[in-house]
Amino acid sequence: MDYAQERDRLYRRSAEELGGEYKEIETMLAEIQKLGTQAIANTSEVGRIILSRRVDLCILSLMTLQRAKVEVEEEGRFDEIVRTAVPKEKHVAGTKEPRLYAITSIAPKRFGGTRTPVVCDSFDAACEYVENNSADLWENSYMLVVIEPNKPNYPYGMGLEREEMDGYWYRWNLQTNRYEPIEKPEEYKHTVCFGIG
Repeated sequence: MDYAQERDRLYRRSAEELGGEYKEIETMLAEIQKLGTQAIANTSEVGRIILSRRVDLCILSLMTLQRAKVEVEEEGRFDEIVRTAVPKEKHVAGTKEPRLYAITSIAPKRFGGTRTPVVCDSFDAACEYVENNSADLWENSYMLVVIEPNKPNYPYGMGLEREEMDGYWYRWNLQTNRYEPIEKPEEYKHTVCFGIG
C-alpha cells in the first residue's frame, strides 16, 4: 500500500468512527446543525449551553474531516502528477550566461507545499544538490523539485531565454531513493516562478 492509499484509509477510518461514511461528511454536518438547532430551541438555558457546545464540537470534528477529505482529493491530484511525470535522460543548461539557480521542492500543502531551501551559483552545483538529495531535500514528502534559473540583477523570472523558463524538473524515485530528471509536468505547463511562491 502506498502512502496516498494509507492516508486515504486513515481519513476513512476517522470518518467512520464519528458514525458516518467518508462520502457523507457534508450530509452529516447539515444534519447535526439541524438537529442541534432543534434540540437547543426545546431545552432549558443550561441544557442549551451544553447542547450548543456539543453541537459545536461535532461541527468542528466534521469540518476537520471535510478539510481532510479535500486534502486527500488534492493530494490524489498531486500523486497523479508525480505518477504520470515523463522521465528525461538528463538536464542540460540552457545558457552559458551567469545565472543563479533557485531549487524549489514541491509537496501537497499539508506536507509543506513549496519551499526554496537553497540558491546555487551554477547549474552544475544545483543539479548536484538535487541529485545527491543534499540536506535531505526530500524530507519524506517533497516528491517534485524544480531548479529555476534567474538572471542576476533582474526581477525573478525575467530576462531568461525561452528554453530556461520551464526550469529543470526532478521526481523522487521511491525505489532508488533519489531524484531523477523529468519533463515539466503538464499540470504546471503554465506556471513559473515557484521559488517566490
